[in-house]
Amino acid sequence: MSDKEDPFENIPEAITNLVNMNYPNESQEIFSGDIYLKSPNKDITLIDGKIEFVWLPQPKVTFRGIGNFSFEIFSIMDQDDFEVIIQSQSIGKAFISSSDGNNLSGFITGSKIVIGETNNAINKVTFGIPNLREFYGEPIKSNAVSYLGRLNLENENFIITIDKNPFFKKYHTNLKNIGGYQILYSGEIVSKNGIFKSKEIEEIRTICDIFFSFINGRKTSMLFLKGFNNENLVWEDFTPYNKVDAFKHVMSWPQFSSGLNFNEIWGNFVKIGSTDMGKDFLNSVIHWYTTSNMNLALVEGSIILSQTALELLYNYLIVETEGFIKGDDSKNITAANKLRMFLTFSKINCSIPNKFIKLSEFIRSDNNFKNNEIEGLINIRNCIVHSQLEKRKKLKKIDNGVLVETSQLFMYFIELGLLRVLGYKGKFLNRCSGNEEYVPWVTAEE
Repeated sequence: MSDKEDPFENIPEAITNLVNMNYPNESQEIFSGDIYLKSPNKDITLIDGKIEFVWLPQPKVTFRGIGNFSFEIFSIMDQDDFEVIIQSQSIGKAFISSSDGNNLSGFITGSKIVIGETNNAINKVTFGIPNLREFYGEPIKSNAVSYLGRLNLENENFIITIDKNPFFKKYHTNLKNIGGYQILYSGEIVSKNGIFKSKEIEEIRTICDIFFSFINGRKTSMLFLKGFNNENLVWEDFTPYNKVDAFKHVMSWPQFSSGLNFNEIWGNFVKIGSTDMGKDFLNSVIHWYTTSNMNLALVEGSIILSQTALELLYNYLIVETEGFIKGDDSKNITAANKLRMFLTFSKINCSIPNKFIKLSEFIRSDNNFKNNEIEGLINIRNCIVHSQLEKRKKLKKIDNGVLVETSQLFMYFIELGLLRVLGYKGKFLNRCSGNEEYVPWVTAEE
């Protein structure tokens, strides 16, 4: 290599600074100036107004300013029939929640909070992603420093590039210490057809949010979308899409080592999500999975939600996709047999992992389940769901460690079940053993 050659010449620049967020929960200013609140009967002008995207207690768009009005403000408190108008454009409905003299504040609601012309043609969309866990992708560089941080998702219509922030380690550490939200990745979507349609943007955003939540193990979303036409900004979208989970360390299935290729499942994910029922299937299973993984419904609720997700996986794969069981027969078999059939077809081991000592001891202590561990797992779920006195007495005797291991095993089944549906053949992080392993249907074929 000559002295003049640049070792980083062929490494692409990272996509950075799309959202200026230097510390967790830093609000993003959207607009400052006069804000007009208009309703059929009353109008308010907010002087020195400010509109911001705030993160806590949950992401939303707020407004505040000095109101110019001549009526009793309490007559319109807690109402959302005011349109919010800035620069002659309506961007949503105002919910006035607080007043101090003439100082008014509240938040903006609506299915979309967009500034600009959404009907104009665009050929690129940029975005940020909060609270997405670390992945090692392809090499990128920032300020002459290279690192592994690019994920590429591609199908027949779109190329989606997601780049890890060069200060990911620092930002992630701050996020763990403080909690809340931080933009950790930036990205862009480019259409292979050259021009985006509004409907296409909404469809790809929706399926990406579900996909990112699956690989993350907790809910996240594309935020701060911007539409460009030949690098000219056309519109900005500040809608707080979906419910982004506040930071919490959770396990998820992608391996931590480099070399993970999400394109292996992305094509099938998009294909399934291209129909309304397929999208509903993915959204429902991953919603129940992430809610359980975050322990938002506590361990008992996690077990219930996880078993619901597993039954949906059974119906989608065994009944609807493969057609192994038809008619009423698919409904009449027991929950244990549904789970056993799904796991067996997917070549997923039905036995309780060796490390789950408490769960193993609990199930084997009951003569009814010594040789039927799946039935024992479903029995634990039934003790939670059904409220007969006998089952409540059983539940009271179950050690919390047994419940935790049951919940973890169910989530392991969900992760592998979804990967089986998506045709994945690579490595995953086994939450039951803590090891990186090939998915079992690949090892079973060898």
